[in-house]
Formats: sequence, structure tokens, C-alpha cells
Amino acid sequence: MNRTARSLIQMTLFHFRTLYRNKLALFFNLIFPVLMVAIFGGLFGVPNPDTPAATDGYEIDAFDYLIPGQLAVMLLSAGFITIGISMASQRESGVLRHLFSTPLSIGGWAGARIVANLAMAVVQCIILFVFARIAFNVGAPSNLLGTAVVVVVSTITSLSMGMLVGTLVKGEEAAVAVTMPIVMAMFFLGNAAMPLENPPPFIAAIMPYNPTYHMTNAMRAVIRHGAGVGSVFAELAILSVLAAFFLGVSMWRLRRQYAVK
Repeated sequence: MNRTARSLIQMTLFHFRTLYRNKLALFFNLIFPVLMVAIFGGLFGVPNPDTPAATDGYEIDAFDYLIPGQLAVMLLSAGFITIGISMASQRESGVLRHLFSTPLSIGGWAGARIVANLAMAVVQCIILFVFARIAFNVGAPSNLLGTAVVVVVSTITSLSMGMLVGTLVKGEEAAVAVTMPIVMAMFFLGNAAMPLENPPPFIAAIMPYNPTYHMTNAMRAVIRHGAGVGSVFAELAILSVLAAFFLGVSMWRLRRQYAVK
């Protein structure tokens, strides 16, 4: 194994450790979504014979919203909250400046970030699905391949938004103050907290511009309804464009701030 490969592996492990060292981020990454499933699954998880069925004949239950919604919260937290906070802290402490004074490139650093977050996404999926199975006998995702594709795209989108925040804000406290209100708004206006079937007109107009809205719609389709990737192509395309934009702007800002390639 050459020196570059070893450096990338070490950087990936370093990034992975930052995903669970921050107690606030760890709470939202793993604990809060599981608590939400436990509480609302216990309250509303019993199938109701009067619940209307979807157009494809699939009976809708509480877990149609809980599982996709809380998985979206997990991925959003690991990307947006954790990355935004850790980058802002590392900028303030000078860690990023030190890293970019080495031969490490922006692309290598970002690639290690992506791999670390994808590894965390695997952990998050396992914890959520295993808990839902044990506690409420919720089945595994109906379309495993489709779930994997949606999770990967959602993870990179969340990470790219967190990176942008990390390039704009310096200091952990400032990052928390910026990220938490944004994440809460994305959470509640993205069909992740509760079904918003008939929202007020001004809310309905805002929701399609919320990345979480497209994450939860795509996850619900592939996880609970077994839909194919093609049926959620529009959501994946929107998320991919957002990821490319936010990631591109973030890397451009990092290059300007640290004058590296």
C-alpha cells in the first residue's frame, strides 16, 4: 500500500471518529431518531383497519412515516450537524489549516469525508432497521438496492450542505446556532416528523424546495413500498444536483481560504 492510500485511510478514520465524538451530534445521529421510533411507534404503530390504503393497495401505517423520516433525520444530522460543527471547530482551532499544509488535496480530504459518512450511514441503517424489527416487527426494506442508492445520494447531499456551513461559519458555538434552526425547519417541513398531507398553502409551496422532503419521499417509496430506483428518479436527480452544487461551492471556498488544490 503506497503512502497516498495510507494517508486517505487514516483521514477517513479520522473523519469517522469526528462523527461520534461530538455528544450533540451523536444524540441526533443515533439516539434521537430511535427514541422517536420507540415513542411514536408505541403510540401509533398498531395497524388501524380504518386506515386508508394507498393507490397501489398498500396499507399505510405509522412506520411509513417513522422509518423513512427518522432515517432522513439520521443522515441529515450526520452530514449537516456533525460536518458543519466539526469543520467550524477545526477552522477555528487551525486543524484544517494544518491539514492543508500537508500534501493532502481538497479532493482527497472530501473523498475521505464522503467515505466516512457513508460508513456511518451503514451503521445508522442497521441500528434503525434492527430496532424497528425487534421492537415492532417492522420488515426489512422492500427494495434493498433502491434503499442503498437513496441512502448514498441522501448522505452525500447532507454532507455537502454541512460542508458549506463549515466553510461559512467559524467556531463550534456559532455552527450550532446556525445548523440547529435550519435542521429543525428541514425536519418538520420535510414530512420527516409527521405526515403533512394537507398543509397550509404557504407551507405546501415551501416543501418542494426542502431537500429532506425529497429524501423522505424517495425513502418511503423504496423502503416501504418496494418501488424501483426509476420511480424515484426525480427525487434522486434533485438531490444529486443539490449535492453537486453545495459540494462544488464548499470546495471552491476551501481552496480560496487555504490556497490549496
